[in-house]
Amino acid sequence: MLENLDPILRVENKKRDLDKNIHGMNVDMTGDPVEDNITILDNMPPIFHNAPVYDLEKNPFSFIYIDTNYKCNMECGFCDTPIRHYKDLEIDAFEELCAKLPHKIAMRFVGGEPTLWSKMFEALAIAEKYGHQVAVVTNGIKLANKTYAKELYKVWLKNPSFNLSLSLNGGLYNDEWYEKIDHDKSWRKQKIKGLQNCIELGFKKMCTNAIIVKNLNEGVIKEFYDLATSIKPGIITNIRYRCAAKQGRYVDGLMEEEDHTSYTGVQLNEYVKSVIPEANDPLHWIRDGIHPSTGSGKRLNNPKLKCNSCCLMYYIRPKLWVATVEFGSFNSALCWRRGQFVTSIMKIQPAHHYIDELSRYVNTYIPQGMTQLSKHQEDKVKQGAKRFVEGQVNYQE
Repeated sequence: MLENLDPILRVENKKRDLDKNIHGMNVDMTGDPVEDNITILDNMPPIFHNAPVYDLEKNPFSFIYIDTNYKCNMECGFCDTPIRHYKDLEIDAFEELCAKLPHKIAMRFVGGEPTLWSKMFEALAIAEKYGHQVAVVTNGIKLANKTYAKELYKVWLKNPSFNLSLSLNGGLYNDEWYEKIDHDKSWRKQKIKGLQNCIELGFKKMCTNAIIVKNLNEGVIKEFYDLATSIKPGIITNIRYRCAAKQGRYVDGLMEEEDHTSYTGVQLNEYVKSVIPEANDPLHWIRDGIHPSTGSGKRLNNPKLKCNSCCLMYYIRPKLWVATVEFGSFNSALCWRRGQFVTSIMKIQPAHHYIDELSRYVNTYIPQGMTQLSKHQEDKVKQGAKRFVEGQVNYQE
């Protein structure tokens, strides 16, 4: 593994791989763990030795994804972490991360479904203690239970730096969008009930987010805008749109065969501008896709950092900002600010390099821990591909 690389060297190393189509984005592995340079574990994701690693104390990233657990009450079509038998993040490991990081960061609790993690409330208090800001990215289903939503609200009152980010890929009204993107079933009513519960309880600084598939669910963009601007300012403060990508268990037939993503970050933002008038003249830029900057929009005078226009973020009203995010692309793999906490080695890896390695593993080895497959994975199995059984040095016929 390459350890604690200078940002320029890390990007140059990845670019060389991509130029040579070595460890390329969305490219199948060989199926041989030795050739693929991975270590397969019993109850954790594989260790991907091709991705650079950083000691916790030397973390260079300002934003880190945390896989809190791998259980989920959905099986979304575009899930990039679809293996369900891995063990939950241990709370001691999370506290060690928080304590050793060299500076305060933004964290994104993902999974699986974070609200199913038994230690989530405790973890939010720990993050608050160390000054880290957490976004809990949830499908919202558990929030439809008013009792649970009230419990989480009490935690938020004690730890107000965390915010909720509700994933609503089909928006507020369209079951068909949910069925196509989230794998054949719509949980729309439960999701919207969860959102309504949070609004009624008094949560602030919430985010609504969606994966945008070209020529399918762009209507979500205006729905989020209309909702955020129709209620009291400060309740929903971020509307976030992420391009669909061929990562993990993606849905076949919704994207062009040659495309890695449904949109680039710039293309998606151009579409947003056609729907949201204020997006054409932002009040304040947080990230302009050109100049590396802090979470408040202050430019960083660091020649070693370079933006690739994969994230565009800006305020359109004093208490409402828009984000368009490119995901699963060459550009995102080079991102200077997004890291991934890897529990098995207690280190940080570049987020989209790690996510792509996991995606390549999922689509090559098709591990038994996946309870639902996409068509391209089912086709491989029908054609004779063997499904890997983690914890054993063999395949299952």
